[in-house]
Amino acid sequence: MGKLTDVQLEMVNSECGNGFTLDVDYFKATDELRFITDRIFDDVRYEYSIFYEHKYKPVGRKCKSVRPLQITKRYIILIKICKWTMSDSLDLWVNQGEQKIITSKDLTYDRKLLKHLQELTHQLDDEELESLTFD
Repeated sequence: MGKLTDVQLEMVNSECGNGFTLDVDYFKATDELRFITDRIFDDVRYEYSIFYEHKYKPVGRKCKSVRPLQITKRYIILIKICKWTMSDSLDLWVNQGEQKIITSKDLTYDRKLLKHLQELTHQLDDEELESLTFD
């Protein structure tokens, strides 16, 4: 597990935009970078997280409807959107497992670099997040 000082955390978060911050608990548990933020639209809370995953490519014959995937040496950034609603009986947000994963070939890299995630946080303003959520 990696260690992160308060000064390093402040430096990392200061380079992020639009309310994104490093998910410290996720980092402590996995040693992986993930940035999160949330927005409330119409009494529904949406949590947005951006992180790296290995890129996969399909292998095998093209005629099969389900083709196996092979891991590559590249990484792709995923944007995950989770939907939370307010509980009727308790004063807390509840997730019913509703989520959406968005990616793009433009977000594929050879190395997992902090700067790529931080740059993406500046592109994901309120208008862009809303369009990703409701398209």
